[in-house]
Amino acid sequence: MDMFLLELDFSGFSLNKTEEDRAVLPADVFRFLKVYCTPFVVAIGLVANILAIYVYRSSKLSSFTSITYLTFLSVIDIIFLLTLLLVWSALYNTSLMFSDWWCIVTTYFTEMTIFMSLWCITALTLERYLLNCQPWIFAKMRINDLNIFTGFVVLAIGVTGIVVYLNLSITMGIVYLDHVPLCSRLPNFLSIKPTLSKLDMAFNFALPYCILFVVTILNMHHYHKLSRKTKRTPDSLVATPDPSPNCVASNATTVTPEKRQKELELTRLCIVVAGSFLVFSFPCHAFRTIILLIGSITRLEEQSTILSSQIFRWQQILLYVFFSRSALNLFIALSSSSLLRQVFTIRRNTGNGNSLGENQVTLELEVTGGAQSV
Repeated sequence: MDMFLLELDFSGFSLNKTEEDRAVLPADVFRFLKVYCTPFVVAIGLVANILAIYVYRSSKLSSFTSITYLTFLSVIDIIFLLTLLLVWSALYNTSLMFSDWWCIVTTYFTEMTIFMSLWCITALTLERYLLNCQPWIFAKMRINDLNIFTGFVVLAIGVTGIVVYLNLSITMGIVYLDHVPLCSRLPNFLSIKPTLSKLDMAFNFALPYCILFVVTILNMHHYHKLSRKTKRTPDSLVATPDPSPNCVASNATTVTPEKRQKELELTRLCIVVAGSFLVFSFPCHAFRTIILLIGSITRLEEQSTILSSQIFRWQQILLYVFFSRSALNLFIALSSSSLLRQVFTIRRNTGNGNSLGENQVTLELEVTGGAQSV
């Protein structure tokens, strides 16, 4: 993702608008959103993601590989929200906004976390589909091997994001357009901007969103089919003990009501996370891609003259929706699952110390510590 977001976001925004500026866009609305709503979005997002990490690591699903992706996603979103808070603070300190280090730091962490969150959700969605619908791919892989593979994927996403965007430390800075300071790519590196934009459209828009759309639909179909099968299966069904509980393939052959319930829980959580991500982030990415395509067809001067006010107005709306994703995404995911209720039920029973609570905790620990359901 290039600096399309930040350029339009702050090149025309300040706390003191002139009457001419107010004629271009509904400044009062955007001023209210940016100045007053952004801190609440950040605060809600931080609470949601910290709570999500606690719930994910404390629930009976904590040993599942999907929880590793969700925990990593929460950490990424926390970093993104802290970066957004730094961007917001510059509205009250314009000298901070116009410094090179502020431009580099905010751009680097914003783009790095956007890349990581996008590919983390893509990897999560794809893994859940493969484990649910194509278990033969992991037929000879043991559970420990699957955990190592998941850790390698998460590490690869993190290292790739850190390394790929290191170029921003030398290519970004404060430039002046008509005596207006902008955080943008430096003039010496403008020649590589078209190439970077094309690569960005391919690897940060076309490829991951196509995977997300298709695989999320497939996961929804599998979830619907599995939920119907669960309703038809009597709770008294007892599965045959598996002779090799450490093997992913052999676990896939053990179908107990409890295992089906866990698979439903994880699949539903994955669908909600991927679906809410698409709803909140796709419009902004699609709008940006359209503008890049228009810019490659028309001259930049014509684009600035004809579309500047319309681009800025719509970009502000979609950008705020995009920023809100980190705050709302995991709240939606948590509210759609029973993980939060389960965790606090376990904690309450453990704190009471009664025999029923102790038996419940012991049973859940045995289920979690045994063969992992995939």
